[in-house]
Amino acid sequence: MISLKFICVVFLIVVLIQAEEISRFSTDDDYQPGKREDFEIIEGNQILPSDAPWTVAIKLVVSGTLQCSATIIHPKHVLTTASCVSDADNEKYFVYAGTCLPNDNQSYNVTKIFRHENYGLMEPNYESVNDIAVVRVDRIFDFDKCLSLIDMADKNEEIVGSLLANMYFWQDQVNSEGRYVRSMLYSLPLSINTYDECNGHFRKSDVPILYKTKICGVSDMTLCMLDLWGSSLVSGNVTTKRLIGFYDSNEACKDSKYGHVFTRVAPYRAWIDDQINQV
Repeated sequence: MISLKFICVVFLIVVLIQAEEISRFSTDDDYQPGKREDFEIIEGNQILPSDAPWTVAIKLVVSGTLQCSATIIHPKHVLTTASCVSDADNEKYFVYAGTCLPNDNQSYNVTKIFRHENYGLMEPNYESVNDIAVVRVDRIFDFDKCLSLIDMADKNEEIVGSLLANMYFWQDQVNSEGRYVRSMLYSLPLSINTYDECNGHFRKSDVPILYKTKICGVSDMTLCMLDLWGSSLVSGNVTTKRLIGFYDSNEACKDSKYGHVFTRVAPYRAWIDDQINQV
C-alpha cells in the first residue's frame, strides 16, 4: 500500500514543477546561453533583461499573453506600433517588464494610448503608414539595471547605409503541450540599409514598396512572426545606445533577407514629444 508520506512527497514535487513552469518572465537567473525553449521563433539570441532593459512587453489583460514589444522612452511612457494597440482600449492591455530578481516581474496598468491620428493603410500596396503609438502607464517605472529608458534618435538624424544595429523583442514560450510557460527576451543582429537601398530592392520583388519614414534590416537570421510589432531597433555601443526605429511589419516570410521593416523614430520625434506632454 502506498503510504501517506509518499503521496505527500509526490504532490509536493508536482506543485514545485508547476510553480517553475508558470514563471512568467525571464530574469538573470533564467538565462541559459544558446538554449532554445520555444517553438515559434525561427532564429534569435536569448539574452538577459539587463542586456536590453528598455524593452518591455504589452500583454492582453484577458489572457496574459504577448501582444507586442515596446520601448521605454520616458519614465511613464513606452513606444510601440499603432497596430499593436489596435482599438486604443486602455483596459485591454498592460505593460510587463523583466527584473533582476528570480521568478519576478513588474506589471503596469495602461492609462492612456496615443495612436497616430493619420495611421492607416496606403494604396496601392496597402502598406501601413504612421504606424506608431505612445502608451502611458499608471506610475513611474521602477528603474534598475534591468529596467531603464533609452535615448531616441534626434529628429534630423539620417540612416547611414550598412549601419549595424540590434533588434530586441519579447516572445512567449510554450511547452510541448502548447501551454504558455513564460516570456523570454531575445535579440537579433541586423545591418540597416537606407530607404533608397531598401526601396530599390523591394521594387524588384512582390514585397510592398516602403513608405518614406521606413527602413529595412538585413540579417543572416530569419524570423517569420506576426507578433514582433514594436520590437526596438537600437544602434550604438554600450555608452551611446539609441533607439532609431521599431519593428513595423514582417515581410520575412516572403523575403528572408530584406524582410525586416522598421519605422524610423527621427521623423516622429516632435509627435512623440507632443503625446508625452499631453495632460
